[in-house]
Amino acid sequence: MGSKYLGSLDFHHINPDEKEFSIGQRHMVNFELLQKELDKCILVCKNCHCEIHGGVINLSGAYGGILTARQSPEMGTVFR
Repeated sequence: MGSKYLGSLDFHHINPDEKEFSIGQRHMVNFELLQKELDKCILVCKNCHCEIHGGVINLSGAYGGILTARQSPEMGTVFR
């Protein structure tokens, strides 16, 4: 299911230790700096973002910003 509203999407930093700033909370930043920060992120819906931080979705198998999804009857789509 795709998102119908762009405001329901969040940028999630794959490695929080590399996070320089939150996307969307920094209004005056040059494009190169913004692009560098976006390269550290994946785009997820707000619900999935909450589930990532809540430990429901596990991104521990993610590498280089590339995720693979698998279907789980109990949890729906799970990323690894």
